[in-house]
Amino acid sequence: MKTLGLALLGAVAMAIAASPHAAKAAEGKACGQDGPLHYVCGANNVEDMIQVPGTRWLLGSNMYVGRVPKGGADGLYLIDSKAKTVEPAAITFGPEPKDGPFAGCAPPDRRAFASHGLELRPGKGGVHTLYAVNHGGRETIEVFRVQAGKGKPAITWAGCLKSPPNAWLNSIAALPDGGLAFSRFADLDHLDMVPVFKGEDTGFVYIWEPGAGFKALPNSKMSGTNGMLVSPDGRWLYVNDQGRWRIARLDLKGSEPPKYVKLDFRPDNLRWAPGGTILAAGQIIQVGGSLGAANGWGVARVDPRTMTSTALMNEPGRPGFSNGTVALQVGKTIWLGTFRGDRIAYASVP
Repeated sequence: MKTLGLALLGAVAMAIAASPHAAKAAEGKACGQDGPLHYVCGANNVEDMIQVPGTRWLLGSNMYVGRVPKGGADGLYLIDSKAKTVEPAAITFGPEPKDGPFAGCAPPDRRAFASHGLELRPGKGGVHTLYAVNHGGRETIEVFRVQAGKGKPAITWAGCLKSPPNAWLNSIAALPDGGLAFSRFADLDHLDMVPVFKGEDTGFVYIWEPGAGFKALPNSKMSGTNGMLVSPDGRWLYVNDQGRWRIARLDLKGSEPPKYVKLDFRPDNLRWAPGGTILAAGQIIQVGGSLGAANGWGVARVDPRTMTSTALMNEPGRPGFSNGTVALQVGKTIWLGTFRGDRIAYASVP
């Protein structure tokens, strides 16, 4: 990695690690309210969240870049959406798989595992596959088996994919045919937010197929390629063009040009919501701004058919919660995460 890249990576890492309270988390519970936000403390840098299908349980990431606290990272969080509690997820790290598409790499250092973007592929019998971008100790996509039952889901490491050379991956979308889409936010040796804030191209989308590896998706160059979702029929990929304050709809068949919807914030993550709509969340950072500041953030509901949006939340950066990254609707509640903080938040659906 080039010296400049190391410096930039360090700057981003410090912005993320410089949470108000970045110590290793213990089991967290409700810890107050500020305006429309209710807080659950005890979870660090929950940049992304996803629901285990048919259950009350949410999984949250634990994002650090390159380095983790001295006590180790928590890896993943298990969130009880009914009890409003959070705890580090118990993960069983099994042996390296001997065959299959996720063989060929050893289990991660459990103390260094620091997840970023999450995706879950629903399976039969309550057994699902979780994918997690990992920046802790190595650049990989870690794969887990999630067994949902009457109690807490059981999570077992099941293999990994090594990130393409010099790629800093951000988010994942599971394609219906067994493939995966990944957003390459930027080159690892040029991990610099200044070009993103200026709206310059920094990355693109990868398509990965078992046995075929990674390939770039045509017409997918973006500025800070970020959160993504795939339509249920596998035709459309919705991707955040974060540096340009917009979401792109890309045709995976390649027959139609991209279509965009502009937002009032820089979109970070996307999650499906009731009625087939999409919830987008992201930060309000102007050119010359900094990830290290307590930036305001917003949430919008997007109609994926018409590519129009409705603003739901526009919040200032509070001392307790700023830089919102993800909005996940569970019933009448929206759960909210951030890349820098010691808590998650929830609010009633506007």
